[in-house]
Amino acid sequence: MPDTPLPSISRLAELRASGTPLSRTDYLINFREEYPRCTQVDKLEVRQTFREPGYAPWEAAQAGDWAKASHLAEAERPALARQYEEATARGCRLRRVRLVELPPSDYVLWEMSILRLRAELGEEIGVITSAGITADDRPGSDRRSSLQHPPPSEYAGTGRPRDNRSVRAAVHARR
Repeated sequence: MPDTPLPSISRLAELRASGTPLSRTDYLINFREEYPRCTQVDKLEVRQTFREPGYAPWEAAQAGDWAKASHLAEAERPALARQYEEATARGCRLRRVRLVELPPSDYVLWEMSILRLRAELGEEIGVITSAGITADDRPGSDRRSSLQHPPPSEYAGTGRPRDNRSVRAAVHARR
């Protein structure tokens, strides 16, 4: 049997390799077109801040309503569960690595709740800290907080994680 490359997000890889920046809309169009044929999706997240206007859980966190943000994220569980069930049924692995600079930004603390939900549903998620990684290895890294209202200390458990073990505990990385 000849070796055939696994289906991937090839068009997106070509565009990235060409240096062509994609708008969010163009990225989503390309991703949605190619995703149904993929057998594996790998995502590396390095930005420490990110804006997600229109995404209700992020908007609630941005407004300082962390309880509402958690509730809204949890309300997405059934739709995400269907997405992961469909991916599993067609043999697609969903994997993500999240780089966290210490201390984590407010955005990253908020994102941990989203990643925990995704991990509980079957996405393979790893969290690593930036210790020993040079600035050249972190494209798009940005330390500024993107949230106007930092999370209350109880949102992150016992406050801001300060070491690798605490950050990893914030997300149940694998089933």
